[in-house]
Amino acid sequence: MRVAANKGRGPLSVQKIADGTGVSKSTLSGWFPAKTSKRKPTVPRDDDQLRTVIVFLLREAGVLKVHQGLDRRTWQYWLNRRDAADVADAPVASGRSFYTVKVREFIAPADGLRERETEWAMLTGFCAGPERYLWIRADPWAGKSALLSTFLLEPPSGVTVIGFFITDRAGESDHRAFTDAVLDQLKVLLPDQRETIEQEKVSRDGLCAEMLTTAAEREAVAKRRLILVVDGLDEDSGTPSIASLLPVRPHENLRVIVASRHGPEIPIPERHPLSAAVGYELGKSQFAAGLEHRARSELRSLLADPAYRYMVALITAAKGLTGREIAELTDLAPFEIDPLEVSSE
Repeated sequence: MRVAANKGRGPLSVQKIADGTGVSKSTLSGWFPAKTSKRKPTVPRDDDQLRTVIVFLLREAGVLKVHQGLDRRTWQYWLNRRDAADVADAPVASGRSFYTVKVREFIAPADGLRERETEWAMLTGFCAGPERYLWIRADPWAGKSALLSTFLLEPPSGVTVIGFFITDRAGESDHRAFTDAVLDQLKVLLPDQRETIEQEKVSRDGLCAEMLTTAAEREAVAKRRLILVVDGLDEDSGTPSIASLLPVRPHENLRVIVASRHGPEIPIPERHPLSAAVGYELGKSQFAAGLEHRARSELRSLLADPAYRYMVALITAAKGLTGREIAELTDLAPFEIDPLEVSSE
């Protein structure tokens, strides 16, 4: 059985891949059925086996050097390919949640995460540890959304991440938006529950909690840890609060990471495990500080011109910027911000 061509040395057989990787021939035969077979390929479940085989094939093809491994972005590409194959029969446009696509396009840093090796190691360690909740706090412009969006899109090996990024600017700052976003991701993770998720219209918050538990159970069987990320708790504007919907008794295979800015007091239900969450203070990276400096300079230039100042007022009224955000960006005093709070009535 031929599955790939190694550079200059002819076709590879399943037996040769088995000899070179230690993955059993029977497992590989499921992944690479013969062309004459009517069986559909099985989807690799073991991350370690999948990584080992991919590295072996890429080395045989001359793409990787003998001692070179996969970088994080390449590995995530193959995981996405695997996940897409896993739900190929489900009625979706791709193997990716539409909310995840939104995170990739509008929240994650376009040129990748920078200068966060220490924080990445911390997040990876938390996922493997016994604590159920982690609370990251940071000043504005510290880069917490960049960190967590990258973590959602490119999680460590053995980890599945779903999440929600609270933002008033996009009208996604209440429990309905949170539940819809999480269920959108769970539909991909649990394709057999898609119909149930799509048909439920009344008790979606309760359904979300149930599906989180189901997903955690299944990920445990697959030897993967499930992580729920919620960024921007301080921007929650709805009732009930998003914090109150976070699991009170999370499944043993579920970990929850939340993030917020310093300052606003966030109401937490009595005896909720969030109140005892492990805390982490996120400092600003030099790259994030550079972005903040450019944003401050640009906004100050705009506000110096009466015409542009009026335009910023309209953006504020349309929920594009809050008065608090303008104050943080410009160091203007509250009485200087008030004229920008244009009524939309």
